[in-house]
Amino acid sequence: MRKFSSSGVNLEVNNLFSYATRYQQDNHQLMLMLTQNQLLFQGLSAQSSWFVFYVLMALLILIWVTIKTTRDIGRPLTQLTANADRFAQGETPQLNGLERADEIGKLSRSLDYMMRQIQHKEEALMAQNEELHAQQDELMMQQEELQEALSKMAENERYLEKKNRFVLALTSTWDKGSFCRALFRTP
Repeated sequence: MRKFSSSGVNLEVNNLFSYATRYQQDNHQLMLMLTQNQLLFQGLSAQSSWFVFYVLMALLILIWVTIKTTRDIGRPLTQLTANADRFAQGETPQLNGLERADEIGKLSRSLDYMMRQIQHKEEALMAQNEELHAQQDELMMQQEELQEALSKMAENERYLEKKNRFVLALTSTWDKGSFCRALFRTP
């Protein structure tokens, strides 16, 4: 033994035991790390799955909100535009959504009020236009009557001028020849 221990084999055996112990500890630590790594990988896989699920749910909710918003805002605005176009073409459309409390309802009520005001003003303008046409017809009739009266006055004036010349010729001339010439003289 002394020989083995002095020859240094004991030291190598001790080194071998300490290497085996360290190898066993390192192997044990490696197994713990491998187990922890597997647990971490499983946790990350689960978190990744939850994250993908969360993103898909957020995307689905976003799509649903977009569709609902389009339906709740886009359709009524399209209907209001179509009703405004029909009104511009002379039709009288029925507006929907007047009872809504949101901005679409306010816009619908404003458009309805504006269309009723335009219709009332159009009716008033039509009545005024008819009245003006009646007045114009009356003025034209009065103008025709005045033209007739004017032509009668011109005719009366010519008659009076002839009569005046006749009277003047009677009073100023004692000569029958010049009287006849003055009488039949044309103006």
